[in-house]
Amino acid sequence: MPHIVLEHGGLDVDIGAICRGLRAALAADPRVPEDIVKVRAYGTREFALGPEYTGFAHVTLRLLDKRGRDEHMSHATLLRDLLQDHLPAGTAISVETVTIASDSFRKT
Repeated sequence: MPHIVLEHGGLDVDIGAICRGLRAALAADPRVPEDIVKVRAYGTREFALGPEYTGFAHVTLRLLDKRGRDEHMSHATLLRDLLQDHLPAGTAISVETVTIASDSFRKT
């Protein structure tokens, strides 16, 4: 944890590079060890947007509940800014954070 999930459509970009950039950006924060950041992406060919958009990128950032609101907000802004810098004009970009209860999270 944290996990970054990128949903996207209509983009002609290197999604692997975007994933690596998202991971590196988040791991640059000293509160986030690089080895715990996981990123995955899901593309779709079918979507509907307003006429001003040709594609979309939506990030869901999943964080454990021990991370405060300020960290949620700063990470969301960081990831949004990275997407804005690396995706073409006409891309609908959004980022949301989700809090995961520590007592219910399991991993091996």
